Amino acid sequence: MAGYRKLGRTSNQRKALLRNQVTALLNNGKIRTTEAKAKEIRRIAEGLIALAVKEKDNYETVTVQAKVARKDKDGKRVHRNWEAVDELEEGCKFAFFDDLHYTNHVASDFYHRYKEDLALFKEMGYTTFNTSISWARIYPHGIKGGINQEGVEFYRDVFKTAKEYGMDPVITLYKYDEPVSLLEQHGGWRNRAMIDEFVEFARVCFTEYKDYVNKWMTFNEINIIMPRDGQKTEKNQRNLIYLHNQLVAAARATIVAHEIDSNLKVGCMICGNMSYPLTPDPLDAIARYENFQDFFCYSADTQMRGYYPPFAKRIWGKYGITPEITEQDKEDLMNGKSDFIGFSYYASGVVTTHKVEENDHTAGNVLGTVKNPYLKANAWGWQIDPVGFRHLMHLINDRYNAPMFDVENGIFFTITAMDARRLMMTDNKPYALYSKPNYSDIVKTIMTRYTALCSLKCDDTNDKLTDVVSQRESDYDFITKKLIQAGRVDREFFIVADKAYFRKPRSVAAPVITLGINNGLKNFSRSLNYLNKIYEVHGYNPDTQTHLIGSAAAKSGDKQSDVIKAGVEVVALSDCKTQSDVADAAKSLAMKQKTKIKKHPVPALDFLRLCLEDF
Repeated sequence: MAGYRKLGRTSNQRKALLRNQVTALLNNGKIRTTEAKAKEIRRIAEGLIALAVKEKDNYETVTVQAKVARKDKDGKRVHRNWEAVDELEEGCKFAFFDDLHYTNHVASDFYHRYKEDLALFKEMGYTTFNTSISWARIYPHGIKGGINQEGVEFYRDVFKTAKEYGMDPVITLYKYDEPVSLLEQHGGWRNRAMIDEFVEFARVCFTEYKDYVNKWMTFNEINIIMPRDGQKTEKNQRNLIYLHNQLVAAARATIVAHEIDSNLKVGCMICGNMSYPLTPDPLDAIARYENFQDFFCYSADTQMRGYYPPFAKRIWGKYGITPEITEQDKEDLMNGKSDFIGFSYYASGVVTTHKVEENDHTAGNVLGTVKNPYLKANAWGWQIDPVGFRHLMHLINDRYNAPMFDVENGIFFTITAMDARRLMMTDNKPYALYSKPNYSDIVKTIMTRYTALCSLKCDDTNDKLTDVVSQRESDYDFITKKLIQAGRVDREFFIVADKAYFRKPRSVAAPVITLGINNGLKNFSRSLNYLNKIYEVHGYNPDTQTHLIGSAAAKSGDKQSDVIKAGVEVVALSDCKTQSDVADAAKSLAMKQKTKIKKHPVPALDFLRLCLEDF
């Protein structure tokens, strides 16, 4: 039809785009968009406005209440606590929209790819496998709706496959994933009916999979909904109620597991926070300790010791609530103590009672914190702290004296690769004694350190040696210089691509070849650039947090069309902090290689033959 524009999108995408754009226009009075989109939006908006004018006398104006972002005294938005519990207003239902794309419905597609994923885990050498069970896949509609046997069999095959691959499954029952139907029926974890639903779900899992899984965790990072802002809001009060119900559900599930099989071990899983006081101010020290009590120990103590800690009353008073704790709850908490403590750890934090600027907070992590001046931040803004990890483990071990399981951790880092030649040249050994009977055995011994990088082609020799010493030199220098010189034997050692050669030298005379017009070749040029290695130098500017790269090629010839590339060698240099630094370093390395090529020529055809050997 005339004037119709697809806007480079499918029908559903186009409808969603125009609906959002028109809504924004009507709400804000103006929007910025492209000319093509503006024409379509204008046509729709004008039609809506005309319809509204026509029908205005048929409607009356009413006043309604709407929710807006809560702001502090300075007008800045107050960020809410982490939401790990879904909540649905009474009378509401969840719905899917056909014109929207839900990316989280597929994600990694483990459901269809679990066998190949587990095979990759085995190849990587994993001995433990942790995943969570989707509650909705076992009980799509809760207890009343019955068990989904297809879902039961899916997880059985997953755990069986993991065991066959030599991995011990450690399985989490709940990772913020309850059936939608239960949210609609009960309103979520504010209703104690969820306790019975969860315990029955756990009972099925323990019974069905006890032959494959003997280590379980009830709730993933159960303390993630713990309030942290100290505000007596309705939301914070409800979060404490949700948390109590989940703690009781976890304890009752643990009791059930032990009844089914006494060999089953059921642990808790706590979001680990390791923090330091910002200053020596005693108030900062107290604030830091209370932060650890509130966020970590409140849940961990209850699950590991079987009762709420004494400081729980302080927390309840801070948020203006007293949870409804029945005598049965107390009994269940005590009888359903966790067998081990699982925890996560990503980064440490800092606590202070002093005023700090907004830009003095870390980025990236959901558990934002004041910046630690003694730690560097990664590309995500997280302040990675391995010492904090060790400190947290000490605290957990001293407090609970129980088995620990590090369930989650992560770090963002850059891997700098080296080929075998570079590694052999830079990895200096302080001292090494070789007492093998001949040169070839010594070379074989040394090259076992680099089997992941290259294979060795070695001519055996009968050159007898005794007590050959390498001292304060690299393996490459030892083989190419000291070893050969000391033994006064005629051997050559070199690396081409992923192959290392130690052998008797071949003739340096170029092979005789006959080229004629009948073969389609009139002449032959020896201008082949047979060692065109690219040096790529990586540096880092700490001031701008910029990753720097410079590169240069080592060429023995001038004709680019006659180049054979010998690969890229990546080098990380900590002293390169500007772009000119990495560029100069790359040129320097390339020049050294170029000089080395001129000093030690190898016939071009001989080199080609080596490169193609055994391909």
